[in-house]
Amino acid sequence: MKQTHYLLAAAMLLTTTAFALDPVTRPLRTKVEKLPPAESIKVPADHVNAMKTLAASEWTVPGLNLKMVKLPAGTFTMGSPKNETARNADETRHNVTISKPFYMGVYEVRQEAYYRLLKADFNFERWRHWRGSLADGMALEFRNKIVPGGADGYELLLDNPMECISFVDAVTFCKAINERETKAGRLPSGYDYRLPTEAEWEYACRAGTKGMFALGDEKQIIKDAERLKTKQSANRELRSFAGCRDVSPVGQDRKPNAWGLYDMHGNVAEWCIDSYAPYTPGNATDPLVINDTPEKLIRGGSAYAGYEFMRSAARYPIPFDIDYYPFVGMRLVLAPKVEFPMVQ
Repeated sequence: MKQTHYLLAAAMLLTTTAFALDPVTRPLRTKVEKLPPAESIKVPADHVNAMKTLAASEWTVPGLNLKMVKLPAGTFTMGSPKNETARNADETRHNVTISKPFYMGVYEVRQEAYYRLLKADFNFERWRHWRGSLADGMALEFRNKIVPGGADGYELLLDNPMECISFVDAVTFCKAINERETKAGRLPSGYDYRLPTEAEWEYACRAGTKGMFALGDEKQIIKDAERLKTKQSANRELRSFAGCRDVSPVGQDRKPNAWGLYDMHGNVAEWCIDSYAPYTPGNATDPLVINDTPEKLIRGGSAYAGYEFMRSAARYPIPFDIDYYPFVGMRLVLAPKVEFPMVQ
């Protein structure tokens, strides 16, 4: 199965259209402003107190425009039934309890937030996509090509999700936010910003639903795909709530799930903390798997994958140090702290 996942990843990478034409109709965005110190960003005390006591229904990370909504504690059925279309054998159904409420990003992390926090001193205007490594922390969908064939004329795609990031890059981003917000005194006791566990991710994605997707007419999605004689995700029903065909600005012209979360299906896949392993039989509370495999889990599928990879239960392992996949990004939670090594 792992070999299949790697072949899938390579195929999706080859289908990437890195730069789209966009006639110049406005000033080009070629710079990123550095974030001011966290403690200098004033937030009303009552807003901070409501978030720190988990009373606020939503919260936006100061300076980074990372909007989050509070999700309740609860129990759900994780995995998929044996008769679900495109089901994989490692999706065994079992009941999972999320014991504490937590906040989750309404959107995938934008390039703007990542660059402002970690790359504000980078010379974006001089950088060209054919120079240097993508591992420098640059998204492949880095700039729109405004002047075809020219060396110049590129702009930052700041509203697109950050991608081409390894698991370590994603954790580094979370740690940088935690350092800022700790200094500013804006973290609930026992909570921090991090990647979601696999269970938290599926719980949030489902938002109380039990089918293949949290939205949409599943029969129509499959019918459209079969009519097109392809398993690609570019059918009308799926496009109403899932980022398809090409990575695009987060949430653009798409519907959120019942808990207000956009792009839980499609656009870019999202890192989870968990190492890959088959599910442990039986019920579980706040499960987290950390083992010796070099593979971490991604969830949600991507614009470059078919509908079967976007299903709520679909889970795929990739190496933690992969940093050149333009279909892998991240979404953050503000949730109970968990202990895990940077690399396993």
